[in-house]
Amino acid sequence: MRWLILFGVIAASMWLGWRFLDDYMALLVWGMKDTPDAQTLTQAVTGWATLKYTWPSALAGALAAAVVIVPVLGFISKQAAKIDSEHEIGRLRSQVASERDNANQAMAKAKNELKRDIERLRAFEEAILARETSVENQSRRIEEHQAELEQWASSKVMEAEHRTAVALQRAENAEKDAYKSKVKIQRASGGYARLKAKAKDA
Repeated sequence: MRWLILFGVIAASMWLGWRFLDDYMALLVWGMKDTPDAQTLTQAVTGWATLKYTWPSALAGALAAAVVIVPVLGFISKQAAKIDSEHEIGRLRSQVASERDNANQAMAKAKNELKRDIERLRAFEEAILARETSVENQSRRIEEHQAELEQWASSKVMEAEHRTAVALQRAENAEKDAYKSKVKIQRASGGYARLKAKAKDA
């Protein structure tokens, strides 16, 4: 940017200077006489050809112009450098703002993704806890049912043992009753036999 401004200023100055000098040199005339008393010029030149004879004055004018132009060009260069710096600072600020916006967007996106991951993790943990609770409840019900079955089986065993004991007692009583009946029959048979024998003897 600075060099473009300098190039434009120099080109415009050179074009304007050339036009001014070209118009000015067209008005200049240089004439020489052989002697101071001569009435006519023996040699005369006009325009740019007069520089061959007036170069010391032209050189002095060029130096004077350089004294004026160089500070002006320096000032223009300084202003152009300032403009370039401001432009670069603005560009860097815009870039920083853009990068900051991108960073904020990336941060917001990362936060949203993290929030979603945390929510999914919490849902997964809740599902696991619910599953564990369900398994524990099922295990508890199974244990309770198993205890009921064991108690029922124990009661049935005790009932069967009681029935067996009652049956054994009844069988034992039946055997005793049968034995007593057998004894009574034997006694009755003996008594009948004795009575029969007595009847024959009579």
